[in-house]
Amino acid sequence: MLTERFNSKKYIPTQEDIASAYKLMDEKQIFLSNSREHILKSLESNKDRVKIEHYIGKKINKLENEKK
Repeated sequence: MLTERFNSKKYIPTQEDIASAYKLMDEKQIFLSNSREHILKSLESNKDRVKIEHYIGKKINKLENEKK
């Protein structure tokens, strides 16, 4: 409904239209910032996981070399 009014040539936004547009923008911004934080956290945890796997790999190699 809002899209139909917006696409018409005589469209003049009402206060309600403006308020709902701002609300949608805020919701989108919150979603995007949460997504960005989630991505950054997952990258950090992935970095930690890689460090741990590297450490474990080194220990395993050391133990295997000691067996030889």
